[in-house]
Amino acid sequence: MAQKSISKCTSKDVPPPRLVCVELNPGPEEIDFATRNQVIGYLKAGGSVPAAAKQFHVSKSAVKQLRKKEKETGSVATKKGRGRKRKLSSKQRKSVQQKAKRGKSSAQITREVSRDKSLYQKALFDEL
Repeated sequence: MAQKSISKCTSKDVPPPRLVCVELNPGPEEIDFATRNQVIGYLKAGGSVPAAAKQFHVSKSAVKQLRKKEKETGSVATKKGRGRKRKLSSKQRKSVQQKAKRGKSSAQITREVSRDKSLYQKALFDEL
C-alpha cells in the first residue's frame, strides 16, 4: 500500500480569522418628532395617557415622559449631545481601518496601538 503524505500546516499558512460584526441591543426605537407633537396635542385636548399610548402605539411611560419633558422645557425635541460618545477619534479609527485592510488581525492591531483591546476590536467590527 502506498502511504499518503501528510503536509504539516503552520500558522503562517492559515489566514487570520475574518472579524464578524456583533450588534448590541440598540434599545427601544425613538419616537419621531411629529408623533411626539401629536401625543402632546392629544393630551392638551383632554385625552388621557392610556388613550394616547394606544392611539399612537407607544408605551404609557413614554407618553408620561413626553408630557413631563414638554412641561419642563416647553418642547418635545431631543436635546443635543445625547447618546453614547465615541471612544476613538476619527484619526484613531482611520488608523485601525488601514491596519485591518492590510490584513492584520485584531490581536496584532491591539498590540500595536497599546490601548484598550475591546475599543479597537469594536472599531474593527463596526467598519468591516
